[in-house]
Amino acid sequence: MNPPEAPTRTAATESRYLERGTRLLDIYREECASDQRTVAEWLQDRATGLSRASLRQYRSALAFTLESDGRTREANAVREVKAPESRACDEHAPTVLSTSSKKLKHVAQEFETALESSLRHHMKSSHWAARTLVWFKATLATGLRPSEWEHAVLLGEYDAFSGDGPVLRVTNAKNTNGRAHGDHRHLLLTDLAEDDLNFVMLQLVFTDPAETVGLIDGEDNKLGFNDYYNNVRTCMYRYAGKLRRSGQKTISLYSCRHQFIADLKVAGYSLTEIAALVGHGTDLTASETYGRRRYGKGGKGLPKPSPEEVARIKPVAKLKWDIKKPGPGPSASTS
Repeated sequence: MNPPEAPTRTAATESRYLERGTRLLDIYREECASDQRTVAEWLQDRATGLSRASLRQYRSALAFTLESDGRTREANAVREVKAPESRACDEHAPTVLSTSSKKLKHVAQEFETALESSLRHHMKSSHWAARTLVWFKATLATGLRPSEWEHAVLLGEYDAFSGDGPVLRVTNAKNTNGRAHGDHRHLLLTDLAEDDLNFVMLQLVFTDPAETVGLIDGEDNKLGFNDYYNNVRTCMYRYAGKLRRSGQKTISLYSCRHQFIADLKVAGYSLTEIAALVGHGTDLTASETYGRRRYGKGGKGLPKPSPEEVARIKPVAKLKWDIKKPGPGPSASTS
């Protein structure tokens, strides 16, 4: 008998599907109050403004949410929604449907400086300005995915490093089907600039429900992590949008992860070291998808990876290049 397949969807993923699917259904009901479109027909109309990757995410979230509510037929119809042959950008799509294709994959220094200045200026009038600035700067310094801050902790030391910390221990968000190198990763922060380290420590306080000031809104009400993150993301979108010139792509918190990887490349980190620091299972993802080297910024301290975790990375990038690269072919001379 064949062994059962490993689960490909975690409880955290299902929770995010349900949250996103519920938001999408709210938008569907608002937009289709005066017509008879089904959820699948509405999503098909929306597909022209989505990248293929984003469409897959919305399709999965909607199908899971509908099925959870016993609406199996509608869920199956949503799963059948296809990406159009050509995609036109929908300028009037709501924020929740903005796609990765519309977001920058780097954070230019002048934009970072301007956004930091704007957020600092509004700290007294906006509860979320300070918390957005902290999340923004802490991610530029560490490259964490937004969801990974929920369970990140700061250690005084970690056996894999020689000497004391501080060491950031991160629960890898995508440790399914070999997409990460293990359950956790560890970033040695001793080389971080003092300001960057302070932003990281503040972020850990602000996202810790056990802290008095952790996961609260402007009226000191406690929030769940996802609600807190959505408020920060909305604030980020608002202030970054004010700095964006017409026709430009927008900056998101995920742009900071791309920038972090670009910085590592400029600093001379190997692809396996980069993969260990950002929680990838192989060295290929950072090589092909993340952080183009030309956008990297030099001259600042960066985290160091655990040697044990670097050793776990599967070296795929060079192998793929060797397969693509044409060989010398048979010798012209056999004499």
